[in-house]
Amino acid sequence: MRLLYWFTRFLDGNGNNTQPYHGLREFELNLSTHMEYHYNPETHLFSEKPYSAPLPDRFWGDPLLYNLNVIVGNNGAGKTTVIHTIMNTLQELYHRKIDSRNESVLLLEGKKTVLLHLTGTLPNPARIQTRFSQLRFAPGEITANENVLDEIDCTKIIYITNTLSELDDERAKNADKRSHARDCFIYDCSLSGTIRHNANDDCYQQADLMHAYFVNEYYKQVKLVCDQTQHAHLSVLRESGLPVPVPEKLTITIRDTRKSYAKLFDLKRCVAAQPSLSDKIAYRLCMSCYFAFLDNLRSRNVIPKKNAAAPENASADEFQKLFDTVNSDGSAEFTRLYNRCICFIHFVCNSKKQFSCFFTPPTDLDAMQNGSSVSMTLSIDDFSSPWLIAFMERYRLTCAPYYYLDFSWGLSSGENNLLRLFSSLVCRAWHDSRG
Repeated sequence: MRLLYWFTRFLDGNGNNTQPYHGLREFELNLSTHMEYHYNPETHLFSEKPYSAPLPDRFWGDPLLYNLNVIVGNNGAGKTTVIHTIMNTLQELYHRKIDSRNESVLLLEGKKTVLLHLTGTLPNPARIQTRFSQLRFAPGEITANENVLDEIDCTKIIYITNTLSELDDERAKNADKRSHARDCFIYDCSLSGTIRHNANDDCYQQADLMHAYFVNEYYKQVKLVCDQTQHAHLSVLRESGLPVPVPEKLTITIRDTRKSYAKLFDLKRCVAAQPSLSDKIAYRLCMSCYFAFLDNLRSRNVIPKKNAAAPENASADEFQKLFDTVNSDGSAEFTRLYNRCICFIHFVCNSKKQFSCFFTPPTDLDAMQNGSSVSMTLSIDDFSSPWLIAFMERYRLTCAPYYYLDFSWGLSSGENNLLRLFSSLVCRAWHDSRG
């Protein structure tokens, strides 16, 4: 099977408008060596025309390599977004379950040429005008036994990149297969995937080393971005035309970390009872810290007492009472982790003013209240910068290896790697200057 054409546009939850995803609203790829295809989402017309000077047959050799496509572009152009969108969509087809809310059009050449239309969240998708056989799939389970999907199952994708990416790390972490073996039809040879699977093959299975790496990198990046002198230097370099990443915002996502503790507390009721959005944010952060605290102690069979009750409000004293319901095993490790968590919740509960001033309110209050993952965006400015450094210093001491927050600058993978390089160099310089 060959993939001849791909079109995706990123839609909002209602399917009425496009919604930027990593800077892109839509993209189109022509992968055929002889024909140029185009889908117009406004007229629903799928057109084709031959290339004026097509490549000769067997241009790429014979018999194994019969086609080669290269995606090039500047930092932030969307190369990684395009590649991940293709892999994620093909994985959904492989598993016969469409989760994506985006509209995609694929032209596949196998025993016959078929146009696949994934309608996403479009409320009333129109049928595409084309001469090719057409299959349409809405989000949900695919129950039809289509031969073209059987051909997708035989597809091979070898994914290689020399950049460390959190998206690649999440893919490798969730994969059932080991590196250099198939996960669906993807042979993951990415740098993140290889490191993670090599660690799993070694003796470090008890800790998420890759996530620890990324959390520590974000800590160094926050120190760089929030340092006024360094931020000014980066801005000057950017203005001079150099491709220097200068982040303007940081998105913090609170994970759903309840796991086996969901039955202990009615989190939806507890969070809903908080008087303000700042209180709801503080409450979720403190509860996530508490669940991570329990996860850290679970290996010692340390569990909360039966009389443990969820705090009535987002106050440090109330949460300290909750932490005190956990039986201490008398070890230095327990005392160290307990003190770090108490320090974090005191900081969070005293930061409600910062939550209301710095953060863009979450758009999904139901997610905030029912325990689902929810994101907040923090603007990077002179007022938020010192607070963010202090927040990161306290968070990273409470979590490993049970991380309950994710971070994103909203940069491309290339820009993230440049920022990682700058922050590592500056961090090393600061370390050396302190002797």
